[in-house]
Amino acid sequence: MVPLTGFATGGGPHARIVSLCINTAGEITRMTVRRSTWIMDGKITDSPGIPDEARAWQFMNEKGAVRLTASPAGTEVRWVVASPHVLSLFAAEALLGELQGPFMLRFYVGGWFEERFDSGGEAADRIRSLVMHADRHLTSRIFVQSAEPHSATVPEPLLEVWREQAVARDDAVECRYEADLDGFVVRHVGARSAIGRIWGTDPTSFPCLATGALGRNASLSYSKAVSLGAPLYEQVLAALRFPDQSLNWVPYHRVILPVACAGASPVVLVASEYAQVDFRVL
Repeated sequence: MVPLTGFATGGGPHARIVSLCINTAGEITRMTVRRSTWIMDGKITDSPGIPDEARAWQFMNEKGAVRLTASPAGTEVRWVVASPHVLSLFAAEALLGELQGPFMLRFYVGGWFEERFDSGGEAADRIRSLVMHADRHLTSRIFVQSAEPHSATVPEPLLEVWREQAVARDDAVECRYEADLDGFVVRHVGARSAIGRIWGTDPTSFPCLATGALGRNASLSYSKAVSLGAPLYEQVLAALRFPDQSLNWVPYHRVILPVACAGASPVVLVASEYAQVDFRVL
């Protein structure tokens, strides 16, 4: 066993120290990390420093590297599922028991997934499950489940919308059915709505597009609420392009309220909030 202390990642006044124990085969057996460490082929790499995002992506996607970041505030493991990552991921998983929670797993499959676990054991179990099912392919960019709302899982603002069957215009997105498109089109984005808080109030931003899988799926749900003539609650997991151009899988809940419009095109008000959903797709 070869103990190494004072191994620095990065440079300048913000460099952080990593304390490592590496056996004669070059395998990590114990590590205390205050910033990022890279693992490739199951072993610590020669420090690439802290690469920019483009180089970090190349390191993970092409070389199968896993980035492990730990601090007293918690631990993050980040990797690309389609890369040759398995040995490095298992090496990172073996260290979780010695690191501080909570544990964030961030992994890329057609977009970045993010999952939080309070214990290292839970995170390790999830890592093993993901490795076992790494050959799964996602068949859609959006997954939706209808359900009865329960106070234990539904964000409080949506529970209030559900109970009152009403929502302030600034807290919602208003969509109107357009016959020539055979779908719903966003007409207004409330500044306090989930979309408004992130993408702004432009009704042509990415989540508001009427075309594509996201728009078509939303129109199906809106049409269902109009046909029922009653509010509809759904849980959604969707791959969304953010203003910084990152692509992330976002879990959220929504309540769709049909608006009475005699003789006019159907209108719905949609209230949504970010929150974990009760299903997984991987």
